[in-house]
Amino acid sequence: MTISLPELETVIDAASNFAAISIEDLKTLFLPMGYPLIDPSHGLSWRVKSMWATRAKVEGKRDLNVVNDFIGIRIIALNMGAVLQAERRLAEWEARRGLLLVSRDDYFSSDVTAGYRAIHRDYVLAEPERWGLLPCVGVEVQITTWLQYAHNMISHALLYKGSTSIEKAEILRQMATKISEVDALLQTFENDDKMDSR
Repeated sequence: MTISLPELETVIDAASNFAAISIEDLKTLFLPMGYPLIDPSHGLSWRVKSMWATRAKVEGKRDLNVVNDFIGIRIIALNMGAVLQAERRLAEWEARRGLLLVSRDDYFSSDVTAGYRAIHRDYVLAEPERWGLLPCVGVEVQITTWLQYAHNMISHALLYKGSTSIEKAEILRQMATKISEVDALLQTFENDDKMDSR
């Protein structure tokens, strides 16, 4: 299957609709977790990849069959424990939307350039036509913490699709490691609060 950019352009509205419906679905799904583990008003967002970015991706990878992140959904949690809780809850949403998991990358566990930390889950749709989409439309869900999200914004501005010095990249990687330590500390506060309320 070859990806047709003109065809992809025709499904942008359908992709936006799918993403917006998914966010509403996820709000309902995460509500029982309670604020602030995932704040439904601020911790869930979506975007559809711009045609400029899609063109660059397709032209850069000639053998591409699916634009894995054509629809992007971000879930931002209070701490690492909430990230794992959120990921466990996704099965219900995946079934409802007809999503088939293609890959899962845990960037909390692996040491990546600049230290970006998140869980990435890439999907294809079992029945894309049900949503007015094409088989080449992929959905990527990123789950991260608020602190890692802030770090991501900084490192993205400095590194993404550009070049920077090895020293800056190393500083950003070390920063992400320290942020992970703070995230772990926040999780212990949450655990302490649960123990105190008993």
